[in-house]
Amino acid sequence: MKKFTVSLLLMVAIAVVFCTAKPAPDSSFYFVQITDTHWGPDIHTQRLKKIVDAINALPMKIEFVAHTGDIASDDLDNMTLLSNTLSIYKQLKYPLYFVPGNHDIVKYKADKTLNIFTNYFSPLNYTVEVKGVVMLFTFLEPLRENYTITNYDPYKWVDGTLKANKNKPVIIFEHSPVIPDFYNNAYHYPYDEKETAGWQTIVNKYKNVKGIICGHFHRAEFFWIGEVPCHVAGSVAEYWERQATFRVYEYKNGKLSYFTVYIEDKK
Repeated sequence: MKKFTVSLLLMVAIAVVFCTAKPAPDSSFYFVQITDTHWGPDIHTQRLKKIVDAINALPMKIEFVAHTGDIASDDLDNMTLLSNTLSIYKQLKYPLYFVPGNHDIVKYKADKTLNIFTNYFSPLNYTVEVKGVVMLFTFLEPLRENYTITNYDPYKWVDGTLKANKNKPVIIFEHSPVIPDFYNNAYHYPYDEKETAGWQTIVNKYKNVKGIICGHFHRAEFFWIGEVPCHVAGSVAEYWERQATFRVYEYKNGKLSYFTVYIEDKK
């Protein structure tokens, strides 16, 4: 009888502990992605202003805004456009994080545009943690466009950063996705076979990447890189007669979902 009583008391004590323990912190949150804004044309400026206003008016709490590249149009060294565009971004109510695109840091003037980008926007590689989730921002364009930046190896940095955060969920942000690109009724491969395979190995290695967020294609795409979902957003720029869009993502229970917001141009 004593053994039964002790066991019963132990079970009750355990139940009380579980019932009174503090719940795990809520790691669900929202963030916004904009991409391929391509400053210069007046219509792109107007679209960007409308998107900033629309983001500021969203009804849910936004943790941050990510710009996944192509802020400029091969003219990041146009200081007038740079100043005017930064003044628009400063109207955002939320933290804004950038990654460079191929039209920001430009191959034929890489040193100059690299210096401008890192002075005015962000480092090439960095992380930000939001509610226990690591946001990893990286610049892969030198691999795709076959040029080098001194002492710069993005795959090595991404691999090391994922390893260092192997016990945390990670979301990767970069410009051009390392996936097949289908247009003109044919597949195109932006990265060579070795780089494509290498990227798949890295992002699947530690089982902690919850998604990859990209732009570049100027259209919405979805692709699985091994077990990792790659989300490609449509552009703000009007090229190919695209309507301006941005995305609102929700991270919840270890998964990403999103909806798209469309911006109309005044006729």
